[in-house]
Amino acid sequence: MEREGNSSYLQTAGRALSVLQLFEDKGEYSLTEISHLIHLGPTITYRLLYTLTEHCFLSQDPVSKRYRIGDGTVMLGLVGLQNKEIYRASHRLVLDYYQQTGDHVCVTVCIGGKSVVIEKFSSLADDEDSLYIGQSYSLQRGASNRILLAFMDARQQEEYLESLLLDDAQRAGLQEELNRIRQRGYDYTEQLLTKGLWGLSVPIYDRYGRFAAGLSTGDFLDENSALVVPERLERLRQLADRIMKRMRN
Repeated sequence: MEREGNSSYLQTAGRALSVLQLFEDKGEYSLTEISHLIHLGPTITYRLLYTLTEHCFLSQDPVSKRYRIGDGTVMLGLVGLQNKEIYRASHRLVLDYYQQTGDHVCVTVCIGGKSVVIEKFSSLADDEDSLYIGQSYSLQRGASNRILLAFMDARQQEEYLESLLLDDAQRAGLQEELNRIRQRGYDYTEQLLTKGLWGLSVPIYDRYGRFAAGLSTGDFLDENSALVVPERLERLRQLADRIMKRMRN
């Protein structure tokens, strides 16, 4: 969207929102860091931060003076998550699946060109897992994320691949792999995101047949993995079917 000269665009509000968007990539910032990143002087930046903090969209550590996401932003995020159709349709089914099977299971969606985890139940310890609810990840790494890149709109996929600045051979190799994922209807990776783990993912479509989310599972690589993966794929597809049926109702 062209913003310069657009009478409908409120510059001050846009600057404040640009500050909030910084926290998608990092947990906390100093005033100096934010001032540098948004290309504004420290006085204007301070006033933006003060206003956002007053409204609880940011908070400031009393000792380090660094800024973090505030409770107001957290509340908005939770409301937004609960209003997403995929979350409402999948939450209970994913929990039931985990309780019945004990399988690690995760739901990811594409937001702002990144993979975001919106639901996860796992038997893996935190130091063995690499996916966390609310965190964002690159779309090209790991089955949980790559499924989103493979099944997204062709124009969006093209724009994302362009942003990676790959050479011709790398670009062709990744495009070929994405095409294979789409053709077979699932993705399978070994140690692509986390050492010692395999990952498996399938697509979820909404009531209109549009790609909506990725559903994934994974486990430790061992001598039984080749036997386990086909069974897990079938269970994962059945869970995806139940979620999509609920989305259609």
